Amino acid sequence: MQPPSALDERELSILIRIASNVKPVTSRETRLTRIVYALQAQKLVILTRTKGFWSAALTESGRLYLESGNYLPAPDASQSDGDEPAIDPGDFLSQLIDAGGMLRISDPDEVTRRLWLEAAQAARRDALIPDGYHLTLKGRDQGGLEIRLKTGGSRQRHMRYRTKDRRPIPVPQELKDPHPVVATLRDDLLAFTLDGPARQRALRLFQAIADEATRCCYAVRRPGDYKGGHLEVVIGDEGWAVAIQRQELATCLAAQPSSTRESPANVDVPPTQRLRLRLWQWPGSESWDWYDEDRSTLESQLWQVIVHMEKATRDICHAVAMMDGGRSPEERQHQRDELRREWEAAMAYARERILTLDRLQVLGTEMDAWQRARTIRQYADELISVVSTITDEDHRQSLSDWIDWMKSYADTIDPINKPPRFPQDRSVDPDELIPHLGRVSPYNPPPH
Repeated sequence: MQPPSALDERELSILIRIASNVKPVTSRETRLTRIVYALQAQKLVILTRTKGFWSAALTESGRLYLESGNYLPAPDASQSDGDEPAIDPGDFLSQLIDAGGMLRISDPDEVTRRLWLEAAQAARRDALIPDGYHLTLKGRDQGGLEIRLKTGGSRQRHMRYRTKDRRPIPVPQELKDPHPVVATLRDDLLAFTLDGPARQRALRLFQAIADEATRCCYAVRRPGDYKGGHLEVVIGDEGWAVAIQRQELATCLAAQPSSTRESPANVDVPPTQRLRLRLWQWPGSESWDWYDEDRSTLESQLWQVIVHMEKATRDICHAVAMMDGGRSPEERQHQRDELRREWEAAMAYARERILTLDRLQVLGTEMDAWQRARTIRQYADELISVVSTITDEDHRQSLSDWIDWMKSYADTIDPINKPPRFPQDRSVDPDELIPHLGRVSPYNPPPH
């Protein structure tokens, strides 16, 4: 067995984190799964499993690797490769599922490569591969080894979604009997801000999407508690927000090929005719856009939007199934409930932070007024002591009038004369919560 190959910066940082054990590395951080399995393949870490979850711990080899300046001496030459323990096929399949359906071992030595290939062959031989899935292997002889668990039997591995399976989506010429969500958008002038012909056309596009979603037995609703100018199509457990906005001139120019791009003065793009459709998973940040173009309008591209939602939902469901690692529905529901409780607690904390800042602003205003009133009264009292020293009658009367006005003004601004109440809490806009939530969405709980 050869020494482990040099780790890249990311792998080394994860190995150091596992060694420090300040923040344990577990299967709950799915983005680290492939890195951890790569470290395990080089015998730098070991995984322990409890109730379907694993946690990583440093091995003696991993400790030596870090202590010796990222280099582990080769083992005793007297140790033969035949002493390498075989990888249990059941454990191999569990690791593959935990990794989201793909294991990548970077530049394994000959023995390690053979052990992984034998585990894959044993999983096939023992009929451990779930129904509807098959294994693919890449790098059997050299280079990195990649093992994937894909949907479909071995004869279906090259099947893809065919666009001809989706018929064009008709768009109504008039908005006669709108879907309830579309009717809400039509009547909400604050959230859905398009106007004129662009507004009417966007509503008809929304209606076409709602009709097609209903035909496919998908739900159509407004996204959570957020009253933005868009609707949400729900496929299974996944929500997809659809917004239609005005396509700006700069966007139109950017979408044109450089060979045909014209100067802004020579481009005739009426704002009422050029629209952009934006799709994103609700909640989420990554988005996909469709535009009105010279050769195709949004009406002719709506089927692509539905296909994208269906395919992305299928991919998400597959990824979730891979990450579930055999958990029961009760365990998955418990995790969803826990995530929702954490989200609600984060939302409550963020709202309280916003309201606290509001209250501090009110308090600061009141204290400034109170201090200003005290200062004005002190100044007025000082002036009173010099009134008697003024011999000119007009000057003395003018100063007395000025002092009276100062005291009257101090009484007006002094909050003590009209004791304040506890500030009334206002409605907090979701966008205001974002700076206080980190990576948590203010609109809906995190996806399970």
